[in-house]
Amino acid sequence: MEPTLTLKPGDLILSLDAYKSQKLVINDLVVQAAFQSPVWVLDGGNRVAPYHFARRIRQLTPDIYPILNRIQIARAFTCFQVITLLAQTQYPEGVVFILDILNTFEDEVIPTHQRNFLLGQVLTHIARLQSTAAVCLTIGRSETLELLPEQMLAQLQKRASRILQPVIPVLSNELKLL
Repeated sequence: MEPTLTLKPGDLILSLDAYKSQKLVINDLVVQAAFQSPVWVLDGGNRVAPYHFARRIRQLTPDIYPILNRIQIARAFTCFQVITLLAQTQYPEGVVFILDILNTFEDEVIPTHQRNFLLGQVLTHIARLQSTAAVCLTIGRSETLELLPEQMLAQLQKRASRILQPVIPVLSNELKLL
């Protein structure tokens, strides 16, 4: 398993502007964490593919069910569901992956002041989750980063134990045949 990251309660790993290749790294980190502890995956971008976890675990061990049973996945489709989802995740042990959760805040119907209030609640919940678990937060696209008020992004970066930089795919004009 390539990506190795030691995660302990209180850690906040922040992944900004994640490209598809970085999402694969995050998926591998979910699997790696599941070998060691319970894992919660809170998905706001509807991007989690659970079959990836099963395939990756199968590559590492023939007995996939004990590892798969440690991975809990929940999805939110609106920013209001995000708050409910975070509030219902009560003091977990292990690792909490909060993936593309800010995509749900792109709804232009929600006034900016309400969006900012809800984003503040997200920060409060992340701090609470960190008290008992390691938290890995991904913020997907650059449009989503623009929605995040500067002081909130600065707070997240300040709290982060580690910031994963984007992995930009290199395109080549060469065609390689095997």
